Amino acid sequence: MNISITGNLGSGKTSICKELEAMGFPIISVGAIFRDIAKERGISVIELNEQAKTDRSIDDMLDMRSAKLGRELDRVVFDSRMAWHFVPDSFKVFVMTKTDETARRVFSGENRRSESYESEEDALRGLEERAELERQRFRDLYHVDYYDSSNYNLVIDSTKAAPRELAEEILKNFEEYEKEAFGTRLLMCREEMVETAAPIGNEIHSDGRNYYIGSASEELKRAKEENSPFVRLESLRFEENLSREDFPDVRKSGYFLDIHKLAAMKEE
Repeated sequence: MNISITGNLGSGKTSICKELEAMGFPIISVGAIFRDIAKERGISVIELNEQAKTDRSIDDMLDMRSAKLGRELDRVVFDSRMAWHFVPDSFKVFVMTKTDETARRVFSGENRRSESYESEEDALRGLEERAELERQRFRDLYHVDYYDSSNYNLVIDSTKAAPRELAEEILKNFEEYEKEAFGTRLLMCREEMVETAAPIGNEIHSDGRNYYIGSASEELKRAKEENSPFVRLESLRFEENLSREDFPDVRKSGYFLDIHKLAAMKEE
């Protein structure tokens, strides 16, 4: 089985892939496939990018090659926005990061070094705009919602975790999935959750920006005992005085990924 990994802009997935490669997993990126196509056509990557703006067949070629490699190869990592869709038998990973942390990384130069913004607020606005444009593009091209968490087997929060920690956690869950498949598993950074004495068990309550976990949560206790930076969530619920209509915009979750859709899926 292969692994497909994607994530919101600035999530650090490229750094995670480097760690996975060091652990023995070859990496196949859409960028490498794109460069191969440019070479075959005898043109530069920049020229191929220009052609792709008006020539849908280039996207189709990228997708078909990803699908073909997914059928032919085993135990490789696909670093691609849409590999989860075109390599459907893979272990599908989405790396999410809180939007304010993403903006900080991008503005500080940790990610997307070729882009420049005047402030973190400017970076956040730019990233939000790009995320929405990307979401709409994938809807138009493939009729899927890229930011719907139920597309993925593992949704993992990279806001306060190092690439090595994330890679190790991804492989741990991948091995568990190979033994016994599961649906969507959500792992959030422990530091990003606010502990509360409220008797809410292993559920997470959200007011749209903060995420609350009960001090008595078994998953929280386990994470502390194992000194793990991640807590596995069983379900996510909104505060009782809030309705789903209070979250019309995915960005209000604090993440680009619509983790509130995970709540709806769990409650069905």
